Amino acid sequence: MKPRKMIELLEDPTASLFLGAIPMGLSTIVNGTVGLFPKSQYPHTPNIALFLWGIELFFSMFSYFVVPMYSLFIHKNTIDKLSPYCMLPMVPLIVSSAAGTAIAEILDPDRAHIVLLFSYLFWGMGTVCYIYVPTYLVRLYLYGYPPKEMLITIFITVGLFGQSANAIMRMGHNSAKLFPITVPQVPYLGQACEVCGMVIGLPLDGFAAFFLIQSVGSIWYTFSRNETKFNLSWWGVIYPVGTFNLGMLSLADSLNSMAFRVFSSFIIISLATIWIYVFQKTIYGVWTGKIFVTPPPLPTTVRKYEQSP
Repeated sequence: MKPRKMIELLEDPTASLFLGAIPMGLSTIVNGTVGLFPKSQYPHTPNIALFLWGIELFFSMFSYFVVPMYSLFIHKNTIDKLSPYCMLPMVPLIVSSAAGTAIAEILDPDRAHIVLLFSYLFWGMGTVCYIYVPTYLVRLYLYGYPPKEMLITIFITVGLFGQSANAIMRMGHNSAKLFPITVPQVPYLGQACEVCGMVIGLPLDGFAAFFLIQSVGSIWYTFSRNETKFNLSWWGVIYPVGTFNLGMLSLADSLNSMAFRVFSSFIIISLATIWIYVFQKTIYGVWTGKIFVTPPPLPTTVRKYEQSP
């Protein structure tokens, strides 16, 4: 990407927020590397996954620090234009912490200890985006839901809390196995981290469930009253609901609860049905050409800075 094009992208108040989607996409590759290439058969998997995680962290840090600074200093923000997209620059660090936890499971104890500690750090940094949620709720109560073409974006908050719950509970579970080896001088540190992860993850899953019900209700109400054409934003349902289900699965494992496993199975079946529906709509849109919309060019913003007396 040309440097000037990057500046133009950062100066766009909406397009710049999607830079956070790059590390989240890389996180899927990292998790796939860990899951599809077992260490027993592919001895280089830990090093490759760790290298990919480093690249993911670079983009996550860039999104976390640079995009919000541009939003504060350059963009003109009003509460009526606030959308769930404002959380995207900070969410990748939470996603990266979950990926780091998966990598720690296949590393040697010394490196796994460092990766797990950094995963806790990144999780804490990512939770800063929680402060956007009350402001976004105020925006909903004052100005209503986004236009029907962008209504799917309300599922982003579901993914935020669901992924947070999944990450903190997985970190706690791995801490219970790793810390007795790497931190033997504190005997119950791992068990304490596991309990704290479960205690924190349970209400986070509750928040995710609240926003899931609100999102489904608003989608049903709006789409039943107004005819809405399919667009690519409908894919925005898959990832948030999937991460919510991961949080439920982590909770089921922590509590050894059959009820949560049954509920998680229902979510998986529903999500698979939605995926098939959106996939066939996408294929049809590609075949007919109706799905392709040429976006307007990003405007080149020219700003004049006046020196204060």
